[in-house]
Amino acid sequence: MPKAWTWDRRTDRDPFIPGQELTRFNDFFWSEAEQAKLLRAPRSKTELGNQGAPGAGKSQPLADDGRFWADGTPLTTALEYNGMALSACYQQGRGKLSCLSCHSMHGSDPNFLLKPGKETNDACYQCHGDYKARLSEHTRHPAESAGSLCYNCHMPNQVYSLMTTHRSHRIGVPDLASSLGTGKPHACNLCHLDKSLGWTREQLIRWPGGSQKGDRTSVRLLKPLSADEEKVSAAVLALARGDARTRAVVAGAFSNPAARQASGTDWFGPILTRLLEHERYAAVRYLAHRGLRAAHGEAAAAPYDFLADPAERAAQLRALRARFDAEPIRRSLPWLPFTPQGLVDELVMDRLRAGRLDPDRTINE
Repeated sequence: MPKAWTWDRRTDRDPFIPGQELTRFNDFFWSEAEQAKLLRAPRSKTELGNQGAPGAGKSQPLADDGRFWADGTPLTTALEYNGMALSACYQQGRGKLSCLSCHSMHGSDPNFLLKPGKETNDACYQCHGDYKARLSEHTRHPAESAGSLCYNCHMPNQVYSLMTTHRSHRIGVPDLASSLGTGKPHACNLCHLDKSLGWTREQLIRWPGGSQKGDRTSVRLLKPLSADEEKVSAAVLALARGDARTRAVVAGAFSNPAARQASGTDWFGPILTRLLEHERYAAVRYLAHRGLRAAHGEAAAAPYDFLADPAERAAQLRALRARFDAEPIRRSLPWLPFTPQGLVDELVMDRLRAGRLDPDRTINE
């Protein structure tokens, strides 16, 4: 947020020139509460002091911050620096990591402005080259798979704007603590859409420092998972019970090719058509239907108009559901609400939806 006293009042010109120190010209906030405080604060250079330094005056984000998850991670675009500044890679790198480590204004894909090669692990090998020779040992995934791309675990798609999801620039460790009670979906479960948080916990225990020597510290520090968090797909649980921001991010994951490969897609139609019926946010309906189109094709997922009136949408979903329910699921999906006969368990779905947290939500893009 620009420091008002640095601007030329006559021309209203932004004084910042690329390459200069950002904190000379901008205050950085870590929650909407802190942003509001800065807006109300005296705007002289003397009174502001060092308020703009990363982490200075940091306040605890609120659960309903429109721009932040409840652990302080930005949940919308335009806050990429804020996320990076919260990362150990930035804080411990003493300025070595910057936007220009991976991005350039010219000579690259204009959509994301990534430097050539930085869409691969080479972006992270700049500082963490020792992982190159032991990639699969570290990731527990085949070296050429999406699970071995560093940013899928450490910079997952936990950010929403412009009717889609984007990578978080808070480079972090995918522990469970940052997803419990924060609304922020877990990185593992944004790819393994069919798995529960209980499954994720058991996978994380297997990492070095997890179950070796019986050390479960990373798990013991967390509050216990609920019965549904143990047994029900985290994606389905989020779409059934999460608030609109969580639902938008999770719904966006269903069109991710890596998630479709890891989770299978035969269950998308039966489950998503039921969840869509009760979705009041058009953006979430759009993203969930985009996942259906990606998995089953445009023709199989039509017609559905995410902006139609409720009665028309309900009729369209009934027709789609009949199409997707025609073939029972033939494989074991233990974390998904299906009966032994391969049909959606309507009682479980109704129970999950009954616990929905659905206040009005705004994401300030």
